[in-house]
Amino acid sequence: MIEVKSYLMGADGKFHPVDQVSTYDGDRDYVEGAIELTINHVPIIDCDMYDYVDQLWAYLVRLIGEASTSGRSETLFPDQPIRLTLENGRNGRMLVTCDAGDGRRVAYCFRKELSAAIKEEATRFFQWMSQLIPENSRGYAYALRDAAAIQA
Repeated sequence: MIEVKSYLMGADGKFHPVDQVSTYDGDRDYVEGAIELTINHVPIIDCDMYDYVDQLWAYLVRLIGEASTSGRSETLFPDQPIRLTLENGRNGRMLVTCDAGDGRRVAYCFRKELSAAIKEEATRFFQWMSQLIPENSRGYAYALRDAAAIQA
């Protein structure tokens, strides 16, 4: 079971589901927010690991693509010392590891299931953000293209 959700940080300092935000008054170059990624009931990424969420989504999309071609990929969060690593395992499984200040979080899942979940939520996120922050829509279009290329 894989759950993925996207949040934007509001002016009130709280996280709001991205599809429930109708206007964005924050910094359009550094969009603060969070991703929650839970794999088999293990919270791999949570809202305590907030960052520049649009950049983080682009990193995750790239990470999935690299793992599919090379068998292993890793990235750091845009503005935090948090490392996310994907490694292909046997029988179509994938090891997902997040190293953060509070320790290491690890989960196994099926690669296709993770790819499909990331593809779906990244597409939803970037489509919504293109409407919410139209001046960033060109960059979001590139991210949407990359998300569409994920082999689920």
